[in-house]
Amino acid sequence: MKNSVLLLFVLGFCVASCCQVRAAGKELWGWWNFDEGSGDTVKDISGKGNDGTIHDARWITGVSNSALSFRGENDYVEVPHSDSIDIGGENDDYSIEFWFKSSKRPAPDAHFLGKVGNTYPFTFDQLAGGEIHFRNWDGSSMAGIVSANLTDGKWHHILGVRDGDNRKLYLYVDGIQAGEASDSTKGDLNNNSPIKIGRSWGDDFNGDLDEVKIYAYAVSAKKEGKEIKVAPIQYPGLSMEVVPYPLVKKTAVVKLGASKKEFGSLKPTDLKAKVELVSPEGKILKTGQIKEFDAKYRVETELGIADLPAGEYEIKASLIDKKDKVLTEASSKLGIAVYPWIGSKAGITDEVFAPWTPMEIDGQKVKCWGRTYDFSGSFLPSAVINQGSSILSGPITLETVIDKKPVALSGQSLAVVTKSPSKVIMKASGKYGALDVSADVLIEYDGMIRIDLTLSPKEKLSIDKLALLVPIKKEFAALFNYWPAFNGQPKNTGELKNNMAMQFAPFFWLGNEDLGFGWFAESDKGWNNRNENSVIRAEMGEDMVTMRISIISTPLQADSPLTYTFGFQGTPVKKYPEGWRYWRIAHGANYGIEKPPAATPNNTAPLSQLAKLKKDGVNTIVFHEHWTDIQNYPGEMHAEELKSLVSECHRLGMKLLVYFGYELSNIAPEWNLCRDEVLCKDAGGGKKGGYTRKPTQVDYIVCYNSIWQDFIVQGVQDIIDKYHIDGVYLDGTVEPWDCANAAHGCGYVKDGKVKTTYPIFAVRSIMKRLNAVCTKNGGFVDAHNSTCVIAPTISFATSLWDGEWMQARLAQCKTKSEILEVFPLGAFRAEFMGTNWGIPTQFLVYPGGKWSLEAALSITLLHDIACRPSPTSVVTKVWKAQENFGVGEKDCAWLPYWKNEGYITCPEGVKASIYSRNEKGALIVVSNLTDSTMDAVIKLDPLKLKLKKGFEVSNALTGDAIPLAGQEFTINLRAFAWKLLLVK
Repeated sequence: MKNSVLLLFVLGFCVASCCQVRAAGKELWGWWNFDEGSGDTVKDISGKGNDGTIHDARWITGVSNSALSFRGENDYVEVPHSDSIDIGGENDDYSIEFWFKSSKRPAPDAHFLGKVGNTYPFTFDQLAGGEIHFRNWDGSSMAGIVSANLTDGKWHHILGVRDGDNRKLYLYVDGIQAGEASDSTKGDLNNNSPIKIGRSWGDDFNGDLDEVKIYAYAVSAKKEGKEIKVAPIQYPGLSMEVVPYPLVKKTAVVKLGASKKEFGSLKPTDLKAKVELVSPEGKILKTGQIKEFDAKYRVETELGIADLPAGEYEIKASLIDKKDKVLTEASSKLGIAVYPWIGSKAGITDEVFAPWTPMEIDGQKVKCWGRTYDFSGSFLPSAVINQGSSILSGPITLETVIDKKPVALSGQSLAVVTKSPSKVIMKASGKYGALDVSADVLIEYDGMIRIDLTLSPKEKLSIDKLALLVPIKKEFAALFNYWPAFNGQPKNTGELKNNMAMQFAPFFWLGNEDLGFGWFAESDKGWNNRNENSVIRAEMGEDMVTMRISIISTPLQADSPLTYTFGFQGTPVKKYPEGWRYWRIAHGANYGIEKPPAATPNNTAPLSQLAKLKKDGVNTIVFHEHWTDIQNYPGEMHAEELKSLVSECHRLGMKLLVYFGYELSNIAPEWNLCRDEVLCKDAGGGKKGGYTRKPTQVDYIVCYNSIWQDFIVQGVQDIIDKYHIDGVYLDGTVEPWDCANAAHGCGYVKDGKVKTTYPIFAVRSIMKRLNAVCTKNGGFVDAHNSTCVIAPTISFATSLWDGEWMQARLAQCKTKSEILEVFPLGAFRAEFMGTNWGIPTQFLVYPGGKWSLEAALSITLLHDIACRPSPTSVVTKVWKAQENFGVGEKDCAWLPYWKNEGYITCPEGVKASIYSRNEKGALIVVSNLTDSTMDAVIKLDPLKLKLKKGFEVSNALTGDAIPLAGQEFTINLRAFAWKLLLVK
């Protein structure tokens, strides 16, 4: 490496010595040598101070010390625009120099270095053929030069030159002119865009860059000749990547790759690697095992770092041949930090919070709030009593066929191992023929059942069939819901009208508008089904629906234990809280909204934005991610501003919820050391997500199966303790994003392919902890779930905000009646009402096209659901009318359109739902769900509604009286519109 450093400076001198200055001064506009070796910043050592921010690029060994590697995954360096880099004037000279290495051709072209806007002075692209393309652009004309294919895995020196006086562009590769082009651009090419290294737009570049420089002068090829004399280039030939796992694994994985082009004359077995961990003082602390390289000239080793104090370390690697001769070396920095939040116990408690009740046991019946599970005779429930109704038509069974013969469970036993207020643990055993059965059964206070099942064959046998059968009475299986929505359409929820068959999903639920029963599993590991599109079925019978979960339908030869983990949960998971109809939640909080504007002669006491929201009826306000500068991060960047906002909210009697979610930002201090251990990874090992925001950052999905849940829960606890916020708004936190990151236990391998898993129990854990942290402080957990109503994860939310996932599709509707084709009412009743899940739910609306707020309210008001995110004038009028009537009072009964036959009669296409307070009157929502305006004749039955004689009907929002003709009245309803009527 020392030779490489020396040669780089020789090369830089040679190039400079051949340059003829065209600009007024010999300015170096920018120089980023990437020698930091760690961290998220690259320093501009030109003296201009234009430092760059690294977005997920990896540190590697470079031509000179360290370099940066880019993998086409939204990783790049961004240098903000600065007037000190005055590049691109009409006749300006300038040069751009850097080192480049790539072994992969992009598809399509990859743009890896540039200052790109509506005009631009330069950009460098890697074309699909592996060539480098240097060009500029004035908005209509472009000049450009293309090199030869450079995807050979070697470092190449690149120099792009603009000769402003002679209107020429030149491109040099390794000191040899690769081409020239006439520059026909006109005017100033500069812009206010940042310089981006590793991309200029798009995310396709896969390669390495080092020593980027921008000069205010140009090489004159005409006078100096086409060849620039440079010293011979030597290549290190050893790539090195260090992946730290400091949180749980307490190791650093060192990945080495020898250049096949440099060392291809040697067999991989002739090469070895030696790896050393060096202290800040230069002492060798650990030596990694010396290993042979594999067939692809790669090797890995691990170094234990558990005993290392915080500090900056160096990892050195040597490539050695059979004679122990060192062929080349590489090194990389490794920072070690101490994180006090690791192992945090915040939110971990055995306490049972209201409205739940402590667990009870009566023989083999286990009772929690609202549900009783009877385990008589099996590790599976034989009966389920939900809200007083027996919902099963028979016991849940495990259908088992061994060696072509059906076998039943025999010799079963069941014993209670643990009983506490929050949980019951039972141990079961038995036999399915030659299969010994062992099951650990956990039931928690929210009704979640977890079963860890082990099937141990006494001898090698064929398991031909293994299926869970859950027979549910038909009246309790009218609706269905599953997650995720594989087809991207709102078809994972709705009325069950026919048999269903589908691929594995981690959650499947059957129910009605009041209750239901769900099954879940984190993965299909160990399953064996040739037809993977029929592993979950709903089979309709005359008086029941059978939920069939096919674990094995293709014979599996077994001679060792098989383990399966799955669960059940009856819904609703808890009692609805009092006053939920008066939750008036709005979004859009920001710092400063609590401060009134300056007074004017016409308004001597102006209200602040916050006070206006309070006046409109809002009692809870949500501050999205910009409350903190780092996404999903409990920092203290705006301490005084947050204190001021919280104080004014509380003075006004309002709650403030702040945002947390599901991402880790690449500007978080923990990013470099923690990302590989906590991020959610796809089956190919890539990161998921990539949300961008200001301050400039990229945010990736984090997996709460990792120890990162300790960080989040402890952080929320600290924020509540210090600032007295009233709870959290959780964006996507309830969703168990599928993950294959083995570093924290996700994913598995089947037939040589990596498969993802869904960490339901880990997400359940963080939600339970957050609920405990917030509830102990009188707080609120508002979860934005967007199609995910997995009972065991949403159980610990105070409220849900659902619907975002379908807004774009609804906005595409060409007619208003198409709205019901995309979004049937059965889908709303299954997922969005909340009553059958036990969690009050509000609906997200982003109006667009035919999908207006009025159209949305035509559906939501029929289901006793409020809309968010912001309170419009019509929404505040609805709130006021509901409060005046008393929809939240204990004597108010809700009679929805599917349960009020005989109370009210409407014409076809019109539906009505009723709030009834008997002799005190009724508040009625009437919606026209057709494409046509109509005069709708509505008929009431005053006896059923217990209305007093002489009742009157009026528009609840305007107060206008509506004439009655006996028990009938007529109202004009626009297409897909609604009216709120007061009957007194």
